[in-house]
Amino acid sequence: MFSFNAGVSEIEKLQKNFRVNYQKDDIEESVKAEMVFNTAGRVQSIDELNLEKGNVSFTNKGMTVNKYLQNPGNKNVYACGDVAASEGLPLTPLSSIEAKIVITHLLDKNIKEEAKYPAQPSVVFTTPQLASIGLSVEEAERRNFDINVKENFGLNWFNAKRINERSYGFQTIVDKKSGQILGAHIIASEAAEMINLFAMAMQTQLTYKEVKALIFAYPTWGNDIKQMI
Repeated sequence: MFSFNAGVSEIEKLQKNFRVNYQKDDIEESVKAEMVFNTAGRVQSIDELNLEKGNVSFTNKGMTVNKYLQNPGNKNVYACGDVAASEGLPLTPLSSIEAKIVITHLLDKNIKEEAKYPAQPSVVFTTPQLASIGLSVEEAERRNFDINVKENFGLNWFNAKRINERSYGFQTIVDKKSGQILGAHIIASEAAEMINLFAMAMQTQLTYKEVKALIFAYPTWGNDIKQMI
């Protein structure tokens, strides 16, 4: 079971299990669990750096940076990865890209390389996996895109049947005007590998028709993405 956008308020230790109390849509709810994990990720460690003395500007999300990953308060300071309040998601691949940009600037201050953030995939490595990239329906509508939304279950597809898949669903968002894929969200055993293919398509600006025309090995999970758009 997934419960999104929920704020945990309390965890109670029961005789055998745990009770997790949380709030969602202003309603208090609870669920029992055998185990509870805190998977919040890394938190920037800047509290003891006395950044104010160096005129380094920061927020609760980390050091503020401009498009060159340079601190606006102190131009001699650069930040990347978890410590930077940049536009990128707090993910390892993005941190590596930001680090290369910072290194380039440190080695030659005459070079001005901007940090760019294409569509970034993210995965929750549970069973089944939950993977996402790009915009949600709400975000696309808020940005005034005219969209086609396709959502369904893939339990009757061959890949699901051959391994007796119990959870397989997807939602894709396509811009009607350009044919570009704006977002993809998948829950399945191999959602991570499928979302990588969506990332490739979105970052190279393939239209959904061009993706559907590609020839993939069959039967593979990657081949399933053509049925999702």
